[in-house]
This record gives sequence, structure tokens and C-alpha cells, in this order.
Amino acid sequence: MSSSRIPTVNFSTPQASFLIRPLIRQIDQDEYKEPPHRHNFQELLWIKSGSGHQLVDSEQFTIKPLTFYLIPKGQIHYFNEGIDLEGFLVRFSDDFLQESVGSLSWNYRQTLFSHFTRNRSLSISAANLRRYEGLLQRMWQEQQTKSFGYQAVQRHLLSILLVQLERTRQLSTNDNTQLSKEASIYKEFLEYLERFYRTHHVVTFYADKVGISARKLTQVCRQHAGKTAKTLIQERVVLEAQRYLQHTNLSVKEISYRLGFRDPAYFSKAFKAVVGVAPQAYEVKLSD
Repeated sequence: MSSSRIPTVNFSTPQASFLIRPLIRQIDQDEYKEPPHRHNFQELLWIKSGSGHQLVDSEQFTIKPLTFYLIPKGQIHYFNEGIDLEGFLVRFSDDFLQESVGSLSWNYRQTLFSHFTRNRSLSISAANLRRYEGLLQRMWQEQQTKSFGYQAVQRHLLSILLVQLERTRQLSTNDNTQLSKEASIYKEFLEYLERFYRTHHVVTFYADKVGISARKLTQVCRQHAGKTAKTLIQERVVLEAQRYLQHTNLSVKEISYRLGFRDPAYFSKAFKAVVGVAPQAYEVKLSD
């Protein structure tokens, strides 16, 4: 590690907010020089066929056919190897979908693209293959022809794709109920947490944001995550700290300041409460 920052992949131009392209069929890291990085957009990888390995945060896992891989904005990603890959890569900013999904009763950032569900993947049955392939192929066709209104068509096709994936997710987790008031509060809390975890670490801040007491917010979090609000806040901060420790040369003290801790000793205590070891010991383990 020789950098004080984790490389961020952006769209090719500031105006761009959506991209779809076929996957590179062969990815060999001896030739394909791409370091571990994070994105400033949401990313979908559709693997129709082929094999390989990729790193998402600190875990490496095997790529499987007929699978969507969902990589949230800000998550560390690294494609180790790809062999005979067939599929698509889709990237989109949240602004790209703002009008299309803004009125829906769910938030894809907190279900499909949640940092609390790492290495999210969704397997697709052969019976549903044509449905998903049709959506992706149509988006790719619009990208190539760029006919009148092509971005509007892509926006709606992407919205349909995400809704279909959410249905698949709900079926796979038996989570197909309508959102209760408490579930809406919980998802709103997660949205605020993703925005403010670097600067605000106390439950009362987030309770004020969602308009309930800290005690009620803790009850809601226990109901929907099996954890207290304080624990969820700590886990999100520590997840980012782990990324810095793994992929930069920042000191523990520098990381603690970047994540809003005035006292590095308190940061180390919070880190150990989640990981089981102090950040200094975690650094040693990484170097072994």
C-alpha cells in the first residue's frame, strides 16, 4: 500500500450518469492493470456464463454463471480473473434514476445496494433468463443507436430491471411484505447513516433526523436488524476504517480523524468492539 487514498473510478465525463457495455471476455491481472478501487456510482455485473474471481471489500469469491453481482457505490472492488465471460456491466448514478423510482415504496440503495449486506449476489433461474437478457440487450441497443429519447428509454428499462431484481431478492429472503411504518423509519435511518457516518456517531443525531426518540430508534433497529442503532453506526464506521487499513498507507491516527474521531484511542476502542482486535493488530494481520 503506497497511497493515502483509495482510487475512485468515475464516469468518463462529468455529464455522464449511465453506462452499459458487454463484459471483457478475458481478464488477466498480469495484463489488466486495475488496482482495488471504489466507484462513485452503483454497479451491476450480469454474468451469463464464464468463471473467475473478484474481491469485494476484504472477501474474495468465485464468479458464477446466471448471477447478478450488485456493488454499492463506495464499496471496494477488484476483478482478479475472468475466463470466457459473457454478460454485461451496468453503471448508473443515483441521479439517473431519481425521477423513475422516486415514487416507489422501496429504496434500492438499502436493499439491493446496501453496505450492510456485503457481496450481494442474486442467482437467476434459467426460466427467467429471457426476461433479464431482454432488458439488458434493449438497454445496450439503445446505447449503440442513441436514437431520440434513448436515455429516457434506458432509465425506464433500468427501473424495470431493478424492480425485477428486488422481487427476486424478496422471494429468496421471504421478504415480500409491504413496508410498515417502522420499516420505513429503519430504511430512512440507513440513508442518513450512509450520508453522515463520517461525522456523526451518536444515536441521538439520527433519531432527530428520522423524527423519533433514540430509544425508539434502537427498538426499530433491533426489530429489523437484530442490532442496536449504536452497533449499526459503529459497524458502518469500522467497515470504512477496514477499507482504509487494507488499501491505503494512512496511519490509524489519520484514519480516526478522517472518520470523525477526535480521540484515536476512542476510535481504536470502537474498532476493537466490532472486529475483535485493535486497528494496529488488524494492520499487522494484513501484512502477514
